[in-house]
Amino acid sequence: MSRRVLILTIAGISAAIALVVLATLFMVRNPEKAVVQAQTAAPAVPNGASGVSVQGSGAAVVKPDVVKFSAGVEVRAAVVTDAQAQVATKADAITTAVKALGVKPEDIVTNSYDIYPNYVYNNSQPPRLDGYTVRTQLGLTIRDVSKAGAIIDAVGKAGANIGGGISFTLDNNADAVKQARTAAVADAKAKAEQLAQLGGFGLGSVISISETSGQPPRIAATQSDAGVKSIAAAAPMADTVIEGGQFKVIVNIQVIYAIKA
Repeated sequence: MSRRVLILTIAGISAAIALVVLATLFMVRNPEKAVVQAQTAAPAVPNGASGVSVQGSGAAVVKPDVVKFSAGVEVRAAVVTDAQAQVATKADAITTAVKALGVKPEDIVTNSYDIYPNYVYNNSQPPRLDGYTVRTQLGLTIRDVSKAGAIIDAVGKAGANIGGGISFTLDNNADAVKQARTAAVADAKAKAEQLAQLGGFGLGSVISISETSGQPPRIAATQSDAGVKSIAAAAPMADTVIEGGQFKVIVNIQVIYAIKA
């Protein structure tokens, strides 16, 4: 190798070393600039999946518009067919009475029909048959809450002597769900805006939104349901009053917002 080539090679190596040294000194003296450059090189929302994640909850308060009630007849007789005949007569009277007050035939269903023997037990004596008991229960769906008390009174007058609990529900909760969703989105946005302000960054557009329960929007009673444990066969002294209270239709959502610098 000639002397001139050797000198040029040494000069090139020296220049490269000098550049490395200068770059190192820049990073040591200006660490903030180096970090900022590294951060701004990455996208604000990697893969479109990160950002500000918040949960929102919304509720709509509504009155129930459906009452469900169970009423029935229990008869005891020496002969099973006599008990069945009496039950059939009273059950028919009950259905006639509730239909007259606006309950549709498709809203009347037989929930149970039972026949069982009655035995008398005397110490060491064998059990002795003492007639039969026949019981049937009808499920009633009342779609006019204002008539619920009158209908319950009517089934008692018609011969019902047993009854189940009373419950309330919504026939269609679509409007209430829309209101609850609107409130849930507003709640989530308010939380995200507060986090953005506290974090010192801007809030971008919505990346994703979903209902988090995994189930249809739920309904919660704001007061205890009324209950009817039994129905007297005789006419009541006063009219039955049924109060449905209020429901809360609740929707929970999960929202992810993008971050703006």
